[in-house]
Amino acid sequence: MIMVRKWILNALYAVIFEHAYSNLYLKQNLHQVKEKDRKLATQIFYGTLQNYRYCEAIWKQHANTKQKVPLKIKILLTMSVYQMLFLKKVPSYAIIDEAVEIAKQTKVHTAGFVNAILRKVEKDPSLPEQDPQHTLALRYSLPDWLIKMWIHQYGEQKNRRDRESLQRFASLEYPTEFDRY
Repeated sequence: MIMVRKWILNALYAVIFEHAYSNLYLKQNLHQVKEKDRKLATQIFYGTLQNYRYCEAIWKQHANTKQKVPLKIKILLTMSVYQMLFLKKVPSYAIIDEAVEIAKQTKVHTAGFVNAILRKVEKDPSLPEQDPQHTLALRYSLPDWLIKMWIHQYGEQKNRRDRESLQRFASLEYPTEFDRY
């Protein structure tokens, strides 16, 4: 399973820092993943992208902000938090163990850091207390300006219903075969 998550890490890196298009990257590279693991790889890949801001905020509150974290380790932490929060079939200890093993392969000296941060997230996966609009933006991985504009234009009640609709849409399964497109 480490190979699948390492592939996902590299795929997310290509999209986030090398600006590859996520759908094209998956279409061109998903064949590298064993067929039985493609659904999981696709779910973690798109789920992490969709909830990136939220998952990143959760682990960052437990990290020393002065410490420079390598880019791949940031992605590894974010995708691991996504799995811990959204993939209930995989136990947290397994996610943490695999993340530590990947960290050892990526940057050996970061394995302890990854372990410590993910253990803290396991104990406290909540968002830090902040401005309510900022917290909403983080929770739904949307830009702050968009939440503020929606609340200003549509009011809090409609804004809440719209976000709940977005979350239901976000929980839909992602396609794993791209031949139809």
